Amino acid sequence: MHSLTITVAIPTYNREQVLINTIQHVMAQGRPADEILVVDQTPEHEPDVDRQLSSWHADGSICWIKQEFANLSAARNRALLEAKSDVVVFLDDDVILSEDFILAHQKSYCDKNVKLVAGQIIAADRPIHSGEIDDFELGFPLSHNRSAWIKNMGGGNFSVMRELALEVGGFDQRFYRVAYREDSDFLFRFCAKYHCLAKYTPQASVVHLAAWSGGCDSRHAAFDPLSCSGSVGEHYFTLKNVGVGKALYNFIYRLFRPRCGRFAIRRPWLLPLMGIREIIAFLLAITQVAQGRMLLGKTVSESC
Repeated sequence: MHSLTITVAIPTYNREQVLINTIQHVMAQGRPADEILVVDQTPEHEPDVDRQLSSWHADGSICWIKQEFANLSAARNRALLEAKSDVVVFLDDDVILSEDFILAHQKSYCDKNVKLVAGQIIAADRPIHSGEIDDFELGFPLSHNRSAWIKNMGGGNFSVMRELALEVGGFDQRFYRVAYREDSDFLFRFCAKYHCLAKYTPQASVVHLAAWSGGCDSRHAAFDPLSCSGSVGEHYFTLKNVGVGKALYNFIYRLFRPRCGRFAIRRPWLLPLMGIREIIAFLLAITQVAQGRMLLGKTVSESC
């Protein structure tokens, strides 16, 4: 498996210097990527950034792919289609890589049971987890320092066997704007099809800078208490992957959860609007389920 070729794919949206820095971190790896794809959904870059990306593209250092519309799942699918390597490593556009990041991803595939690798994601302002773990699914902390077989991953640092990802239909483009849970949805479908789990490899580590401006899942929208796109993704994911009963339970929990936290004390006047937001999001998710998945090359209608 050491002969596997590696493509590093970076979907990006409205990032400037931090994107350049991320690409430079990839280029500085001891085990270089066989290919670097930048799927760029930015309408217009700053002049210096545009010149640098153009220069790298011209000399073959990167393949700079411009996508006219912003959709994270579509950008990932474009990368899967354009990549020429055996394995595609997906990265956020605002990260710092560990020294042997690419090599750690590659070595994980020496185990023939590994089909997808979840890498470590360290938040710049949070500690690394090192204690005992009792949840190896969506509650698994992706900053843990021990390897494990898990059913969780972060979209900002994971790799997958390209052909297998294409066979499962790639990423569902029904997820939009902040695209919350699009990575989990892909993982659940992938694990179900191939009867596998993700191999969590903490040696393949990134520090996520969480730059406030830009990004495929704009943090402004993600943290806006009245934006419903994140909630739509959550409900669409649960309806598709965990069943109607659990999805309804999750909806009710999310509907009343804000009334019990510090947010309720600080901004009580927003609570009715947040409740309405959650109801609208759930109804929109039901509409998306009825429309069917939007996978690579096809729309698939499935029951919940």
